[in-house]
Amino acid sequence: MTSATEAATPARPGVRAALRRSRSLKVAAVAWLLLIVLLATLDTAAAQVPFWFAWGVATLLLPAVVLFAIAALPLLPFARLRRAGIAIGATLATGVALLWALVVATGTWLSGGPYELLPWLDADSAAGLARRHPDLTVSLLEAGTTVYDEAGRRVQLDLADVAAERFAFEDCTLPPLADRLGGLPPPPAPLECLFRYRIARDGHERLVYVYGRPRANRADDQTLPDGAELPYEAWARARGAEVDWRTTGAGRRHATTMSMRADGRTWQLRTLRTEFRHRLLIAEGGGPLNLPAPWSTGPRAPARAASAPP
Repeated sequence: MTSATEAATPARPGVRAALRRSRSLKVAAVAWLLLIVLLATLDTAAAQVPFWFAWGVATLLLPAVVLFAIAALPLLPFARLRRAGIAIGATLATGVALLWALVVATGTWLSGGPYELLPWLDADSAAGLARRHPDLTVSLLEAGTTVYDEAGRRVQLDLADVAAERFAFEDCTLPPLADRLGGLPPPPAPLECLFRYRIARDGHERLVYVYGRPRANRADDQTLPDGAELPYEAWARARGAEVDWRTTGAGRRHATTMSMRADGRTWQLRTLRTEFRHRLLIAEGGGPLNLPAPWSTGPRAPARAASAPP
């Protein structure tokens, strides 16, 4: 039989009911909804690249979720403290939303874009590249920034090239001769010109030719030229050029960058190899594969080789 004391004590809600009834949590939800609407309004390209918009919102939401979990989860098992824990966590989540709203508003006011104060979402990031080129697919899943098009052409960009204002794939209808490559001889067979891409940033433009062929099996390794077997080292040394090799990766996936410098000019090649692919990248005119920084007036230091082949 229930005592008078127990009857006078109201039943404490379970965890789900407490979450449902929390006014603080509802305020937090409204704050985040308004922030998402604000971002969608200010980011004019959000509808064109919804994946990147959703990913950007998720990165902003993560700190709020973590703070809510730290404050609320330890107290949820205790009925007397449950509501307090949810209220504290929801208040922290609301504060994060307000903080991001201030950052977004300040970035829009100072630079004209809602993400300009967020390094992983600003115009110089992979997200910015995706917003500027909604016809391309930008991926970060291969330990680097890889760009695809509907025709299946893809290339992994140097970190400096992610900030490019313009990027476009082009057909390799006429493979370049030596004069278009700054005097470099074209790659030997069996490498063929597959496509090229044009990239521009800060008033500089590069046209990069991509040579290669599929590798059917490991036995083909001996028939395809690797970086050291290409004729460019001998070509450079015959002209007294300084040669620098850099290799990243190992085993089935590795990249080699060869830089040659002479008379204030830099040539650069990049070979990319996986188990089934071999690619050779050459910039037209002998320029480096990544564009010079806007403050750079002389020859740029050799580009860091991509960490994973396209």
